[in-house]
Amino acid sequence: MRIPSGLFFGDSDISMFGLIFALSYTIGVLTTMLLAKKDGQSPENYLILGSWLVFISLFGGRIGYVFLHWQIYRQGREEVLRLPRGGILFIGGLLFCVIFTWLYTRKKKMGFWKILDTVAPGLALSQMLGRFAYVFDDIYIGKEYSGFMCLEIKELDPTDVLSAKITSVYPVYGIEMIVMLALAIGLYFVFKKNASGTGRTFSIYLISFGLMRFATEYLKADGVDLFGGLFRMAHSSAVVIIAIGLFVHVRSFMIENRK
Repeated sequence: MRIPSGLFFGDSDISMFGLIFALSYTIGVLTTMLLAKKDGQSPENYLILGSWLVFISLFGGRIGYVFLHWQIYRQGREEVLRLPRGGILFIGGLLFCVIFTWLYTRKKKMGFWKILDTVAPGLALSQMLGRFAYVFDDIYIGKEYSGFMCLEIKELDPTDVLSAKITSVYPVYGIEMIVMLALAIGLYFVFKKNASGTGRTFSIYLISFGLMRFATEYLKADGVDLFGGLFRMAHSSAVVIIAIGLFVHVRSFMIENRK
């Protein structure tokens, strides 16, 4: 049975892909608010911040994607604003969100690193749930693979509706979902044990997420190979995320040792 790709209301339709992303983001914000409340912080501050970040992340992610693919968009600049056609760079959205959070905390006189540490578990959970959206939208990007836990995809032949091609691929998004769920749980316990707000929880999120992206990139069918396939263009963003995470982690360790 085919999973419906959207909901229909008269002449309008809502993409299931968008619905799941919206739901995952909402659950992430609610999780963060719950952690904040248990930690003695104001949940309302995170609700306001989360409401802003949904737009900031889309804007920053789009800016980053267009910047990396400017050779394409310079030929048709009207495509830059057509967000529904796709093209979001995670590191761009993350960078803009961190900058906005820094400005927000300065205005509200809140602890910047405390905010990032509190957000980390909910962010990982939100990303895990967001992977479901790709299943509903029939997006599978794994290389062909027929071994243990492979994912079988049925491709219909438009010229012959009775025949179909079965392709086995790596379950990339399934692997990422498992990793992100484990990371979300682990970050919760790290935050619970170390709620001093030095950035340690957020640094672990950055390092773990970067390592996951670096590893799963080898399993994806799309991407630009460099140096004979040893390295991919997308690996550069993962390396940047890991490097920033290591810097923040060392910084948090030094601050905690001074106390």
